[in-house]
Amino acid sequence: MKQLAQSTLYIVLIFLIMSLVILIPRESYNADLNDGNGVQLHYNTGFEAYKNQITNFITSIKENKGFGLSYTGVEISEEIKRYMGRSIKLIAPAFLIGFVGGSLIGLIIYYFRKKRFFKYIRSFLDLLFTIPDFFLLLCLQLVLIKFPLYGLPRIDLYGHEQASNIVIPTIILSIYPAIYMVRVMYNNLTLEESKLYMVYLSAKGMSKFRKIFVHGLWNSWNSILSAAPKMMIYILTSLPVIELFTDYKGAAYRFILATNYYEYQTQIAFLITFMLIIFLTILITKILQTFLTPTFKVGDQLSFSTVNNSNNLFRKIITFLKTKIKENWQLTIGLLSISLLLLISIITSILPIFDMTRVKHLYINDKLFMPPVAPMDEYPLGTDEFGRDLIELFIVGAKNTLTLIVGIVLLRYVLAIIISFAVRNTNSLFRRIITFWNDLLSYVPTIIFVLIISVIPQLVLSEWRPFWMILLIAIVELGAVVHLMSNELDKLSSSEYVKSGVAVGNTAFKNYRYYYLPHLYPKIVVNFTSDLAKTTTLLAQLAIIGVFMSQEKIQMGFTGQWVWVSNSQSWMALLENSAVDIRVNPWVPFWTCLVITLLIINFMVIERGLQKYLRKKKVT
Repeated sequence: MKQLAQSTLYIVLIFLIMSLVILIPRESYNADLNDGNGVQLHYNTGFEAYKNQITNFITSIKENKGFGLSYTGVEISEEIKRYMGRSIKLIAPAFLIGFVGGSLIGLIIYYFRKKRFFKYIRSFLDLLFTIPDFFLLLCLQLVLIKFPLYGLPRIDLYGHEQASNIVIPTIILSIYPAIYMVRVMYNNLTLEESKLYMVYLSAKGMSKFRKIFVHGLWNSWNSILSAAPKMMIYILTSLPVIELFTDYKGAAYRFILATNYYEYQTQIAFLITFMLIIFLTILITKILQTFLTPTFKVGDQLSFSTVNNSNNLFRKIITFLKTKIKENWQLTIGLLSISLLLLISIITSILPIFDMTRVKHLYINDKLFMPPVAPMDEYPLGTDEFGRDLIELFIVGAKNTLTLIVGIVLLRYVLAIIISFAVRNTNSLFRRIITFWNDLLSYVPTIIFVLIISVIPQLVLSEWRPFWMILLIAIVELGAVVHLMSNELDKLSSSEYVKSGVAVGNTAFKNYRYYYLPHLYPKIVVNFTSDLAKTTTLLAQLAIIGVFMSQEKIQMGFTGQWVWVSNSQSWMALLENSAVDIRVNPWVPFWTCLVITLLIINFMVIERGLQKYLRKKKVT
């Protein structure tokens, strides 16, 4: 009951915080510039306006006995029933498939873990786990679109009326949670297998089947069930992107529209439903844990020289690379590919090799084309809406993309290291705040939290928006990194090895340099690489729903409407109109998602290589 009360408190607090952020005034108006050369966008900001907004919201709730009407003139409560009812058709089956299916697959893989075939299955699932679900959906859509050309039945991909509109998004939504549950099941059974009572049962001659299913599985239920809330967070994080890509008008789709048009009552109403889903998941999990596991216990998760002859020098380089690839192909190939991509991108940015000029039309073989142009001989991957070659964009944009990703994660880890050492082995208020922040954000999908913060007027209009967005995304996961490092530092502080350094009179700096960091840096390096992959996925998801690191507002020529567009050259900027392009110009989101997916896989390959290298170094 104490854990349930604590979870409830966290959910209520994070809801209140996000609601207060949503209520920040965002009504805009156009003001003429002093020089008469156009207009500039302004927002009604200030504490007084904010206070009035909150007062008006509370008054509206009291008078209407609810959230009132949406901009369409429909009761918001009716919209919640309609849109959330559609999303539940995706969320509920995806959760059941992920939890039940993933647990069964994990159980089967563990039972036959020594067979080569199931080792290949594990490797395949690990690879599939690194691929973003939106890329899997995009590939599936492009395949299904071609069905009628080969005499196969046409499958409706967009909308929410047909059965296929529910089945396809459900399958995609369930893949990532299912693989997560495979890992949870496998790791917890591995943990149980290493305990003394399991060794005793083996010595008594108990069968493998009974030992795993009767004892190992039963004693693992608490840890396995504890993974359910996090699995639901995964589903809700992917839901906005999946609904946009499939034009499935569900709750996440409507929430994004409400955010773009600043329907703050609608935003808060749908936010309540999302938080309620998370709360119900936690509540059901705690009830099941009470009946299935009489006593609670913490289940640790296992992580899965100069030569004049140039020809002679070339041979030595090739021989060196062959040796390194043979020793650790993941680390060598991963680092080489990233370094080569970055080098080419820097060179092409400095030298005028590629023309990045935006154009309204192209002449190809004396024929006029309006961009975007589909793939052809002159443009193997096609062009974007401004007539720029996608290959050239990927090469030139690699520098900005990698700089952005590494910058976010590097800032997060620099702050985490400083904070971890500052609050090491103490029960200070600051450490409690960091722990509270980590626990608080674990109850809300990251994409929704960043979306709500990113549309604050002060952040939208700031000239320093790229910096503030980098800081925001870095801080969102900062608590988890600090928590990891602080626990490791606490363990080291209580070890005899570190106590001996204190006993001989070493300074604090010397202790950190020679006693703490050598033991801490392997985990920092591995987790840093893993966070690079996670951050890349998050940035792509944010771009799909229209959240950009750097942006500008332009006025549409025909309608006069003001819209925000990305003005960066990173790969994520190409996903700006992906929800529309996927049906009209599918090559743009497809190739963009493909290169982003390859980058994520590359980060995970480097992570595996680092783990292998550090294990080997530890043994030697």
